[in-house]
Amino acid sequence: MAEFSYSDDIAPLKGDFFGMRPLSQRESDYLMTSQRNTRAEERKEEIAELNYQRAVLAFNNAREESARQKQEADYLGQVSANLSQIAKSNMSSFDKVRSINDTRVSLFADKPMLAKSAMTNSLFNSALSSVQAQESQDNRYLPQIQTLAQLGDAEAAKRMANVDGLVTEQEEAMIEIADAQARAKQQQTRSQYAAKRIQSQATDLKSDIALVRKFGGETDIMPDSDGGDDDGVSVASPLVIDKDDLSQMRGIAQRHLKGPKYEQVLNKYLTFNFYDDASRKSYLINALSEKAIDLLDSLYPVDSDSATIGPSKTNAGTGFFK
Repeated sequence: MAEFSYSDDIAPLKGDFFGMRPLSQRESDYLMTSQRNTRAEERKEEIAELNYQRAVLAFNNAREESARQKQEADYLGQVSANLSQIAKSNMSSFDKVRSINDTRVSLFADKPMLAKSAMTNSLFNSALSSVQAQESQDNRYLPQIQTLAQLGDAEAAKRMANVDGLVTEQEEAMIEIADAQARAKQQQTRSQYAAKRIQSQATDLKSDIALVRKFGGETDIMPDSDGGDDDGVSVASPLVIDKDDLSQMRGIAQRHLKGPKYEQVLNKYLTFNFYDDASRKSYLINALSEKAIDLLDSLYPVDSDSATIGPSKTNAGTGFFK
């Protein structure tokens, strides 16, 4: 038989009578259990809803990613074809790199997300690497061409550049340098040859001037008019040059006094009736001396910056006739 208690039997009756009956422990436990069960069911429904929404979001993301990848694949096919066309074109390496970069800039403007993808970056990097590798292959003989250019051997540089049937811009630049070096060396050779030729002419001219000076006598010792034993007096006597020496003088004049500048001087020497042999000799020596000065002036030109106004006290021929 159940025990009688105030809390379980009397207190509930008082609560019903006054309208404020407290819940029994069993009722309270029942209600709490019901609430917990209800909350658990609601929580399950919330979790299910969240899982559903998460699944829907993942599905939508996957669908968008699939669509983006498909769009990327379709567009990258066109970009790849353009890059391949650029890499295989006949443009210079500089123009190829510039065209590839322009294509990348256009892609960033039209499809920024696609331009940032790893696949796109890999595609552009491969195109640039291909251009650089082709440039290295095309310029594989460039070090040898540079050496030939420094030596000034333009023909050998051209042959080396055409070994592979393709002359690049850098190789063309080296060929131009080789041509310039060759021209400079030719000019230097001509200048050295001209200098040696002038030196040889000047040496021959100096020798001939010394020879002309020896032709004939300058003074003779003549006795006094009274025939005494006084010391002789040095009196200038007419200078006489024999025919062989005159012939040599004529040949010397014709050999050295060539060209329009000396034509009138030569004609005067050959045709003028000089007063005596001394006048003829003096005229030829003066003409040859002027020619010698001209030769030395051409061999050692005076710098315009150091030129002075008026007659100079020294010139290129100073000391030549001593």
